[in-house]
Amino acid sequence: MPTPPTVAPSTPAATPTTPAAPTGPVFFEASIAHPFVMGIAFFSIFWGVTNALLIRSVNMSDSTVIEKVLKADKHSDAENQPLKGESPSASQA
Repeated sequence: MPTPPTVAPSTPAATPTTPAAPTGPVFFEASIAHPFVMGIAFFSIFWGVTNALLIRSVNMSDSTVIEKVLKADKHSDAENQPLKGESPSASQA
């Protein structure tokens, strides 16, 4: 059976290196980043549940209010804004 190859003594052994310490400024010395992110995450869940409960009470089968708003918006756009390529009238200038 052949013998395994040997490493020459002049070859340096592979040693793990540790990363160097950061030399720049440290922004989170108080270690508040993790609790802050967790607090924001819990608040977003609370806000979503609150909005879901509020939206649940909206009657979507009655579309008269929506139609009224759309008609009012359509008339206000036609009266107040000129079409592209047109100059505004004297009353709008």
